[in-house]
Amino acid sequence: MSTTAEKFSFKPMLAVVLSGETLDVQWLNEHGVGALRASQLAQAGWLTHLGRGAYTLHGDTLKREKCLALPCLALPC
Repeated sequence: MSTTAEKFSFKPMLAVVLSGETLDVQWLNEHGVGALRASQLAQAGWLTHLGRGAYTLHGDTLKREKCLALPCLALPC
């Protein structure tokens, strides 16, 4: 019996993420990144975990308007 690891490329997602954007789990799911994968990407240094269900690209500066656009999260922006 052979196992195959699921291949994942973060590069296509980088092309659609705007600078300063907060990525919520719904947006990540729509782009093929589940909660476990998002956690792994944060541990690997690709994403920064902001709080429950919210991430940003590592090293990115958040924009106030983008944070306020997420009604379900209270983020320190």
